[in-house]
Amino acid sequence: MRRPAKREEAIQQVCDYLTGFTLGEQAKHQKPGDPGLFLAGVTYSQDEEERLAASVGLATDGEWFIFIQRRGKQWHTHTRKFDQDTVEMLFLWLRAMNRKDLSPENLIADFGPEAPLAADVISVLAKLVNSGKHPKANVIYEEWRRIFGIVYGTERLHRPQRAPEATALTAAYHLDLSIEFVVLLFAVHTYYALLMKMLATEVIVAQGSVGDTFIGVLTRTGLREQLVELESGEILRRHNIRNAIEQDFFGWYPEAWTPELHDVLWQFAQTLAAYDIGTFQLKPDRARDLLKDLYHGLIPEAVRHALGEYYTPDWLAEHTIDLARYDGDPRKTFLDPACGSGTFLVMAIHKVRQWLTDRPVEWGSNKKRMAVVNLIRHNIVGFDLNPLAVIASRTNYLFALGPLLRYRGSGSDFEVPVYLTDSVLLPGRTQFQPGLFAQDTVPFPMTVGTFELPTEIVESRQVPDLMNLLHDCIADGHDRDSFVGRSVQQLNLSGNGSLQAALGTLFDAMKDLDDQGKNRVWTKLIRNRYASLFFRHYFDFAVGNPPHVNWESLTPEWRKTAEDEYKHYGLFTLKGLESRHGGGKKDIAALFTYAVMDHFVKDDGVLALVVHVSLFKTSGAGEGYRRFRLGNKTHFCIERAHDFKSFQPFITHARMKIKTRTVTFRAVKGQRTKYPVPYVVWRKTAKGFIPGT
Repeated sequence: MRRPAKREEAIQQVCDYLTGFTLGEQAKHQKPGDPGLFLAGVTYSQDEEERLAASVGLATDGEWFIFIQRRGKQWHTHTRKFDQDTVEMLFLWLRAMNRKDLSPENLIADFGPEAPLAADVISVLAKLVNSGKHPKANVIYEEWRRIFGIVYGTERLHRPQRAPEATALTAAYHLDLSIEFVVLLFAVHTYYALLMKMLATEVIVAQGSVGDTFIGVLTRTGLREQLVELESGEILRRHNIRNAIEQDFFGWYPEAWTPELHDVLWQFAQTLAAYDIGTFQLKPDRARDLLKDLYHGLIPEAVRHALGEYYTPDWLAEHTIDLARYDGDPRKTFLDPACGSGTFLVMAIHKVRQWLTDRPVEWGSNKKRMAVVNLIRHNIVGFDLNPLAVIASRTNYLFALGPLLRYRGSGSDFEVPVYLTDSVLLPGRTQFQPGLFAQDTVPFPMTVGTFELPTEIVESRQVPDLMNLLHDCIADGHDRDSFVGRSVQQLNLSGNGSLQAALGTLFDAMKDLDDQGKNRVWTKLIRNRYASLFFRHYFDFAVGNPPHVNWESLTPEWRKTAEDEYKHYGLFTLKGLESRHGGGKKDIAALFTYAVMDHFVKDDGVLALVVHVSLFKTSGAGEGYRRFRLGNKTHFCIERAHDFKSFQPFITHARMKIKTRTVTFRAVKGQRTKYPVPYVVWRKTAKGFIPGT
C-alpha cells in the first residue's frame, strides 16, 4: 500500500468488487475519485446509487486500512493506519451487516402511520391525556396548549373532528377515537419526541467505547425507571452533555404509567434495538435529513400544512447563508432566531467542518479541534418557541457535529445552544418595558401560576443558573433555607431581606408543584426562556426563516404584549377602523425582523432572512417595515434582495399545496439603505419541482 500505483490498483479492484456484487457483473464501473465515467454518458440510477452506498469495501496490507464507500455519486476513500479508531470503524461496519440500516424509509416502515406499533402507542398516550386522571400530564398538556397557540395560532387549537387535518391524523394511524384533534396531536408529538430522544441517547452512548449501548441494556422489568432516567437527561449528563434532553413537555408519560403503556413501549424499544446506530458515523449523508424525513413521514401532509409547517428546503437555506456571506469561520457568531428542526444550524456547522478541512495544518491537532468544538457551542445558536422543534434541532445539532463531538472534552458539560425561547418578546427588562423593574421581583406567568423572579437575578442574567440550582435542590431533597443560602453564596447575591423572601417564595411554589406530582419541568422552561438575555448584541450573523403567522391568529396575551413593540418600531402606521380592516393586518415576520436586528445583531452585523414579498411591496403595515430604522435610533441597510417570483420554493413535490411569494434579503446594522437596492429576480427555466434536499 505504500506505493501509489499498488494503492490505486487495490482501490480499483475493491470498487469493481462492490459494483459487481451490488449491481451485477454487467454493471458499468467508475474510476475512484473521478466524477467522469469510463464510458461517456454512463450513469447510475438513483436506486443503483442508494444500493452502492449501502456497502463499504476494505483494502489492507495489515498495516494500512483503506475504507472505500460510494457517496454523492463518487467513490470516496478513507485511509487509516492500524489503531484503536480503525478497529472501532471496522467493528461498526461488521455490526452494520447484521442490523437494520437507520434510514428514514426503514424507520417510517417500523414506526410510521402504517405500522401497528405506532397506532398502539399513540392510542394509549392519547387516552391517558384525555382521561384527565394524571396531574402531571394535565398541567404539562395545558402549558403545551398555551405555547401551541403562540406558535401556530389560537384558531388551530380548536379544530373540529371533521376538519380535514383532524380526519387525516386519525385516518393515518387507523385510530377510532372520540378524542379532539389537539389531544391526538400532543400524543403524536410525545411519540416522535421519544423516538428522537432514544436515537440521540444511543448515538452519544455508543461513542463512549466499542459496544456501549443504551437501548441494548433496557429491560422489561426496569423499563419505566430507565425511561425516567432518559427523560431527566441524566444518561447524557454522564457523557458531559447537559441539555440535549431535559425535562420538557413530552416526558410526562412515566408518571401516567399503566400495564398497557408498559407493553407498547417495550415493543417500541425492542423494535428500535434492531437498528444500526453506526449509520450516523458510517453514512453521514444519509443521516443528515433523518429527523426531517421522519417527521414528514409521521405527521400527515394535510396536518403539517394546516398548521402552517413548511420546512425550508436545503437549497434555499444554503442560498440564504451564502447571501449572508457566512463562510464557516468558527470564531464568527451565528444565530438562527426561529430554528425549527435546525436546518440553518446544521448547514452552519457543516460550513465550519469544511472550513476546518480546508485548513488541516492550522486546525488539525486534537487541541485545536477541542477549541473549535468550544467555539461552535458558544457561537452557533438557535431559538424557537416550538417545544418539539427544539428537541429536533438539538438532536440534529449533535448529529451535525459528527466526529467533532468526540473533542467536546470530559471536564465540563457540553450544552447544546438551542433554547425554547421567544426571539421577539424578551423576558425581563427591555428598553421598551422599563416598568418591570419597579418592584423587587419580575413576574413570569405560566398556566400553573405566576412565578416571581428576584429582580437582582434577572438584572445580573443569572436566571439559568438559579433555575439549575432550584431544580437540583428540589431533586436532592433540600429545604427552603438551604436553597436560599446556596443561592446567595453560589450566585454571589446581596442577601438582603427582600431577595431572600423572593427566593423562598419561589422555592415554595416550585416545591408545592413537585409535591402535587406536577414535576420540575417549570425550572427548565424558565431557564430556557431567559437564555436569550445572554446574547444581546452578540451575533455577527442572524440567518433564518421567520414564522409567517398573521396577527389575528396569535393569542390575546401575546398580542397585548407585542402591541407596544409594533408601535415602538413604527411598524403599525394606520389608526382607528382603518387599522382593523385589511391595511393594518400585521405579519409577525415584520416585527421579527426588527426585534432580531435590535436585540441580537452586533453593530455592522448581518441579518439574512426568508420573508414574504409583501413586506417590501404593500402599503400600510409594509410601509412601516420599509423605514429600516429601529424606532428613532439605529438604521439598517438592505444591501441585496432575491425574488423567487416565477416558482414556489417551498413546493418540492406535486402533492404540496402552497402559494407564496418568497424573497430573501441581506441587511447590515448601523448603515442607511442606499437606493436603488440590487434586486435579483429568479426564473425557473425547466419544468418540475426543485427537490427539498
